[in-house]
Amino acid sequence: MESSVTVKLKGTSRSHLTPIEAGPIPDEWLPLYNRVWDEADYVVPPAENGAFFITTNVVLTPNQTQNVCPEDPSVDNAVCRSATDCSRGKYLRFGHGPMTGRCVPSDRRHPKATALSKACEIFAWCPVEMDALPLRDRPLMDRVDQYTFYVKNSIAFPYFGPQFRRNNVIPGPKPSLYHPVNNTVGQARLHTYSYKTSTVSISLKGAYSTAEFGRDVSIWTPTM
Repeated sequence: MESSVTVKLKGTSRSHLTPIEAGPIPDEWLPLYNRVWDEADYVVPPAENGAFFITTNVVLTPNQTQNVCPEDPSVDNAVCRSATDCSRGKYLRFGHGPMTGRCVPSDRRHPKATALSKACEIFAWCPVEMDALPLRDRPLMDRVDQYTFYVKNSIAFPYFGPQFRRNNVIPGPKPSLYHPVNNTVGQARLHTYSYKTSTVSISLKGAYSTAEFGRDVSIWTPTM
């Protein structure tokens, strides 16, 4: 016996951050967030065993190289007034690398200040990661619940000949879209799970989920 199940996700989202929404994110990084996302971007990893993953939030840290740069001012004791506040070779708790002993202008806004402050310089992957979701309490990508996923399953018994092969692909150019309300027989609801295309929202509702996208559903946020 031979069998396989393949899932393919499709959908497009758009993200857009205004300077006010961006908060501590530097203005020069905004073009990286203002873009269109497709399945090549949000399906991470591209293949999984018995599951699929959809990204709803990302934290972008562009062009990182090993160098010296200011520590993230949100790290405890990273903000400084002079070099005496930065002990050379020491690490800050939750910091990103050893301090060089210099106090330099920060490359981002301090979360509790309106202007750029000074921060201890460190040796690390620079610029350091800004470990905060761009929109805090809502997902960066919109329309995630309207993404569709295509499920194709097949089974074959080659020992008995090529005629003993079956799959759930219905011939014809139109996709077979599953709908839990419209697929009815009389007054009874018919869950035709043989239909191979459905939306993420219908799948979650079928699992009796009340999860909210960007909150309960986005469990892991990858860093790029």
